[in-house]
Amino acid sequence: MWTPTAKCLLAGCLVLSTCAAIEAQNASRPTTSYAPQFTIPASANDAPPVLPNIRDPLAVDAQTVCPGYIATDVQKTVTGFIAALRLAGAPCNVYGTDIAALNLTVEYQAADRLHVEIVPTFIQPSNASYYILPPSLVPKPSVEANVKSDLEFSWTNDPTFAFTVSRKATGDKIFSTAGTKLVYENQFIEFVSALPENYNLYGLGESIHGLRLGNNFTKTFYAADSPDTVDTYGVAPITNRTAA
Repeated sequence: MWTPTAKCLLAGCLVLSTCAAIEAQNASRPTTSYAPQFTIPASANDAPPVLPNIRDPLAVDAQTVCPGYIATDVQKTVTGFIAALRLAGAPCNVYGTDIAALNLTVEYQAADRLHVEIVPTFIQPSNASYYILPPSLVPKPSVEANVKSDLEFSWTNDPTFAFTVSRKATGDKIFSTAGTKLVYENQFIEFVSALPENYNLYGLGESIHGLRLGNNFTKTFYAADSPDTVDTYGVAPITNRTAA
């Protein structure tokens, strides 16, 4: 194995002085048994402020500028019905690109479970995971035999498509988009429902969280995964309106 001195001698007499200076400098440095490790700065935990559009006075109100949808081609099925949803006017493209054609599926699965699904009509393998979770990740509940549901799904096209889910036994409205517009874009989806004071929300999106989300809870959904260092639940409460 060549020493630094041997390397300097082979390089010629013109570089001997430079090599000697390097050897002296190296000799004065303390030796370590491990390589330097990069330390992530504290600023890595910082993220730009994210304000829900419904709380941002400068954000465009999709309910004002978007056209909503109209339901057509309604067909009954063994477990419920299906329908096509088409844009009711010119696309607004406010937070992405409006999807012109959607499929609605309503499925009564059990006495206390109703499945409502709205997805783009034209889905390819390249974008299917954007809108549909594979059963390997989230298994879909099966439909019970001879279902006598206590839930009722009603809808209207006046002035645009809206629906209400209510409980037959009490008449309570569980979820209703009446008087609002459905906004469905490739980077933004909005359902608006009136909620009572001190409401509770359960589920609402595929995320690692307890089923019950708490009183007066608002959650922001992102089109792309956010880093682990950013708390995606940090949003403000509202009293009688929520958007997902």
